[in-house]
Amino acid sequence: MSNIDVVRGYYAAIAAGDFDTARALTDPGIDFNIAYGFPAGGRYHGHHDLFDGFYPASFEAWAHIAVEVDEFVESGDTVVSLGRYVGTTRTSGIEFAAPFAHVSRVHDGRLTNVSQYVDTHMLDRAIEGRPLVVDERRQWVNRVTEPSAA
Repeated sequence: MSNIDVVRGYYAAIAAGDFDTARALTDPGIDFNIAYGFPAGGRYHGHHDLFDGFYPASFEAWAHIAVEVDEFVESGDTVVSLGRYVGTTRTSGIEFAAPFAHVSRVHDGRLTNVSQYVDTHMLDRAIEGRPLVVDERRQWVNRVTEPSAA
């Protein structure tokens, strides 16, 4: 199994709610670094923190969330995933598509470190019910639609 296959397998397991497989694909001492500003953002260490702390707390924010990866780049034990989170917020019911990069380290077929980089401003706006504009390809458009202050 290649390092990219490990990362793909992890994404697939989380998407399916198969946390047993996700645990098997992660080192027991995994370091998981979630961008501050992302729901439940912060640093998580180990299976307990990740699967009993981060995921349940983060999933509270979403009615639905999915990871769409456009590209994987592998160099040695490092895999960079480029894509977007798509989904609907639980509080506002707003749909979103937020670009991300994940930098994952793999050792002996298991994830040992994951760092997330994501447009948290876009997610905050969606949660608050004030979304940024997204085009037909679910790509962020650099403008904001808000009532004028006039």
